[in-house]
Amino acid sequence: GIERVIYEMKRLGISPKQTPEPKVFLIQIGPAAKKRSFTLIEDFRREGIPVAESLSRDNFRSQLKIAAKVGAKFAIILGQKEAMDGSVILRDMTEGTQETVMQHTLVEQIRARLAETKTRHKK
Repeated sequence: GIERVIYEMKRLGISPKQTPEPKVFLIQIGPAAKKRSFTLIEDFRREGIPVAESLSRDNFRSQLKIAAKVGAKFAIILGQKEAMDGSVILRDMTEGTQETVMQHTLVEQIRARLAETKTRHKK
């Protein structure tokens, strides 16, 4: 099956779609957080910010390892408490720092921090 698809793509000169490296990795812990995470994922995608997640896993450490492995600049940690009070924990994966941020300002804050990082790397 898949071999024929690959053969036809090569024959027609079609390259596989390149997915952008995720800038944000969403870590969710618990059912309420998982449910809320769908809205956050859609918010990031709508704004053109590449986001990754591992919705099939509930273990915090395994999700954090995946975030590091995919090279995400930020991890957004959403637990039961955060899902209820409208906040998230924003972790800078490079610096290792984290802070609590309100969900309604999250996309703006990520966009600003990514722009700041991009500016810093150009200097």
